Amino acid sequence: MATTPANLIPAGQDALEAGDLPADLAEAIARLGEVNQTLMVERWTRGGFSSARHAERYALAIYRDENSGLTA
Repeated sequence: MATTPANLIPAGQDALEAGDLPADLAEAIARLGEVNQTLMVERWTRGGFSSARHAERYALAIYRDENSGLTA
């Protein structure tokens, strides 16, 4: 069983523990804010990415946006 990353939302923890969320992707998702974590976990579980690496790159892009210092 993979170690649950700190700050990972409960749905992500459940998916990780069930083996439905790869550990590396869980780590990338856990870096995001709660709303974006929810979006990423839901998209992953619906099959919305071509691969785990694709989802990790997407999470990294969101992380960069969240931390760019820009406000909407």
